[in-house]
Amino acid sequence: MKRKFVIFAPSYSELSGGAIALHKLCDLLNKSGNEAYLYPMFESYEFHPYNAHLANLMIQGWDSTFHVKHTRAFDQVSELEERKQFYLTNPGFSTPVLMPDPNLSFDDQWVIIYPEVTFGNPLRAKNVVRWLLHNPGFHTGKIYYSPNELYFRYSNTVNPFSFPGSKTSLLELQILHLPLGYYYRPELEKERNGTAYCARKGGGSPVQHSLENSILIDGKSHQEVANIFRSVKTFISYDPMTLYSNLAVLCGCSSVVIPSAGASETEWQRDPRRHYGVAYGIENISKANATAHLALEGLLSIESESASLIKPFVTQVEEYFLS
Repeated sequence: MKRKFVIFAPSYSELSGGAIALHKLCDLLNKSGNEAYLYPMFESYEFHPYNAHLANLMIQGWDSTFHVKHTRAFDQVSELEERKQFYLTNPGFSTPVLMPDPNLSFDDQWVIIYPEVTFGNPLRAKNVVRWLLHNPGFHTGKIYYSPNELYFRYSNTVNPFSFPGSKTSLLELQILHLPLGYYYRPELEKERNGTAYCARKGGGSPVQHSLENSILIDGKSHQEVANIFRSVKTFISYDPMTLYSNLAVLCGCSSVVIPSAGASETEWQRDPRRHYGVAYGIENISKANATAHLALEGLLSIESESASLIKPFVTQVEEYFLS
């Protein structure tokens, strides 16, 4: 049986690497001859067993583990239309949207792909894949998984993970989408001034550079960020995993990642192609600048490999849920 895929994903946003990856996975699955859909992500909650009777009054359906599915009146036409209106996709991707339907059951013909932040199994699917875009529990402080699930790490920047009764694949599902239309060197190089920096997932880290004449890029559009990268001398990232460190190099500025506690340079990014032009620590800027000319080629090679990962991914999913 050829299974259909559903990716549980938030609206598309160029500011969210996770959203981009989830939508791109759906796109690549469809373009490789599979049937895949996006399903608008919603919140799922944990209720203490003593409050289960209250949970049952508040929302529809709860199982024996007291994990409750949040299904706020999805059968109401007005809400369905509202969700359709505000759920965003990338017009350049092949990403049909499967809207919530109380009559739809995700039985054995379906495979649901959840990002690692998803609490439990809100779609009550029989076949569950979790894509670990970051270390489980990093964003929420909680992990609520189950046996008989299949896990894929995004890359080796995600720590090895196992859960009793489930399997973690050795295949790293690194799906990359490069917004290269924004990130390039200026046609006429002018004198650069100041720095730019981002916090993002490293928001709890202490600031280690002068904030005088320094621009925070968090929350800005790609066009805004790219223009900043083409005007500043140095970009400093407190998030060791963000792609912005590599995109800054394409715009001609020096790029620095502030080291994470206890993580060496090889542990920070095990793929050497993500090292080109990026200094792990301010003291390594000169060494990084010497490889900046390789940055674009390295990123393009990673992006081109994304499509080649789909076939082994689908094969492993089919084999796991046949067993």
